[in-house]
Amino acid sequence: MEVETEEDDFTKASKILFTADINSIGTNNAQRDTHLKLPDFFSADQYSQLKFERTSFKKHGANYMLYGDLTIRNITKPVELEVEYGGTVTDPWGEKYEPALLLKERSTEKILD
Repeated sequence: MEVETEEDDFTKASKILFTADINSIGTNNAQRDTHLKLPDFFSADQYSQLKFERTSFKKHGANYMLYGDLTIRNITKPVELEVEYGGTVTDPWGEKYEPALLLKERSTEKILD
C-alpha cells in the first residue's frame, strides 16, 4: 500500500494505492481458496494482482468515503468504500506508523454486487 498525505486523517491524501497478490487470498477454507484462484473467479494464473487507486477521499460526519478505481482481471470499475479512520499507530518503542484506514463491512457488499 502506498499513501501520500499531508494530514493524519487522509483528507488531503494525494495518493492512496493498494495492490494485492491474488495467490495471497485466504478465507480459512482451502477448497474455497483454490476455487477463487481458478478462471471462473480471479484467474490467478493469468491475472496475478488486483489494484485499487484513489480518485477522491471525503469526510462525511464521523465517517469517510474513499472513492477509487478497482481493477480485477484487467477490468477497472469505480467503487465507493466506506472507511473508518483508525488513527496513527505507535508501537511500544515509540515508533509511529502510517495512519490506518479500516474498510467497513457494508463496503465489501457493494463491491460484490
